Amino acid sequence: VFPLAAAPRVPPVAGKLVGGGTLSLGAYRGHVVVVNFWASWCTVCRQEASALSAVARQFQGSGVRFVGVDVEDGAASAEAFMRDFRMRYPSLFDPGAQIPLRFNRLIPVSALPSTLVISPGGRVRGRIIGAASARNLAKLIKVAGARPE
Repeated sequence: VFPLAAAPRVPPVAGKLVGGGTLSLGAYRGHVVVVNFWASWCTVCRQEASALSAVARQFQGSGVRFVGVDVEDGAASAEAFMRDFRMRYPSLFDPGAQIPLRFNRLIPVSALPSTLVISPGGRVRGRIIGAASARNLAKLIKVAGARPE
């Protein structure tokens, strides 16, 4: 958990989505945002995927936005992963792993999975390096200012 006064600002991030379309994190300003870095070939990412989907459903009515960042992956594998684990939120498609570089002071570039929780004001309030449990992620979301519905 980063204290609000020391919480790092989120860099500008935008890109193509798995399955088509585009997204800018800036569009979610004013909301708590959970950003999860994952890959379909990552065993630990597969282990945490159900917990992430469950927490996304738990907070869906409270304005929390979830965004995945699929790194170093193929489009078909990423789409299958999202379908298999019922990920209903968008994921940026980043086969060249450029987006993690923008957060290199917050998460190790090669650490998958990693999760950041961003406050409505655009500051990183918490991070999880490694698998996120539903309990720990929900706790960070509450620290960032959201409550489940």
